[in-house]
Amino acid sequence: MENQNTNQAPEIDLDAIKLRLKGYATRANDSFFDIILFIRRYIIAIILLFVIGVGLGIYLDNTSKLYSQKIFVSPNFGSVDYLYEEIELINAKIKEHDVDYLAAMGIKDAKAVAKIEIEPIVDIYDFVDNRGPGQDNNKIDLFKIISENGEIDKVIEEKTTSRNYKYHLITITTRAKYDQQALITPLLNKLNSNPYWLQIQKEAVNNLEVRIKENTMMLEQLNKLLAEYGNVQGGASGVSMRTDNTNMADMFNFKNSFIKDLEKNRLDQIDYTKIIKDRGVLTNIAETSVTSNKMKLILPVLFILLFTAVVKFRDYYRSQLVKRGLK
Repeated sequence: MENQNTNQAPEIDLDAIKLRLKGYATRANDSFFDIILFIRRYIIAIILLFVIGVGLGIYLDNTSKLYSQKIFVSPNFGSVDYLYEEIELINAKIKEHDVDYLAAMGIKDAKAVAKIEIEPIVDIYDFVDNRGPGQDNNKIDLFKIISENGEIDKVIEEKTTSRNYKYHLITITTRAKYDQQALITPLLNKLNSNPYWLQIQKEAVNNLEVRIKENTMMLEQLNKLLAEYGNVQGGASGVSMRTDNTNMADMFNFKNSFIKDLEKNRLDQIDYTKIIKDRGVLTNIAETSVTSNKMKLILPVLFILLFTAVVKFRDYYRSQLVKRGLK
């Protein structure tokens, strides 16, 4: 019997629960009515704060918009360091609010330019495979060693490595929408006007034209040799002749390497038209954030909450003064 009484659950005091729930309801009702009294007492101030918050929020939503202008480029003739230094110089001028410098470049409404940045487009596969025809690809062996040491991520992002990627992204942040001719074109003209690199470009184009001409002549000679070899082999009707398959394979491989080299050189002709070749442009991409186009909603609520906090603190301060007999 004693065990049974011990195992019985204690009785629930329903009256105590009702009283507790009633207390919660009363406090909630009092709090709600306090809010009503607060609004009635400060209705004019609340309306003014609401109107000011909405007006200021609309103004900020319309004037604080930022846009991104993106340019995909590939620097030629080893000009990657020059490209990064020029972008850093221009960004420094923007930070100094040197509007005259930007205007001299031909950029219109230079005050609307907020900043300019550049970063590599990481393409480790293209970087590793970037070699000329017939060249050994030592980069693959190097990256195999690095990856085994678990440091490949660090190397990929390292400044010296990243600048050797083929493609790079220039991002210009502006406070207004821009036409390509008013911003992108002047910037590219500036990057492609350096006298030293123009001379390098001239020599590189001349060398490229010579290589294309020589490779074309070599291919013609190889084709003639292969054609003559085929005629010799086909002319011996009914006669079995010994052929050197190894030499033939070498000749075809040699020919393929020249074809690939010629294809690459002809593509390089397109790239070599500029020191910094633009590959694509994206303009007026609106930048978004948590507060984008929401200030008209955030500011009224924020102003009213701050006003409420100030009033409550003032009432608390006064009550404490009365309580301590200081007032």
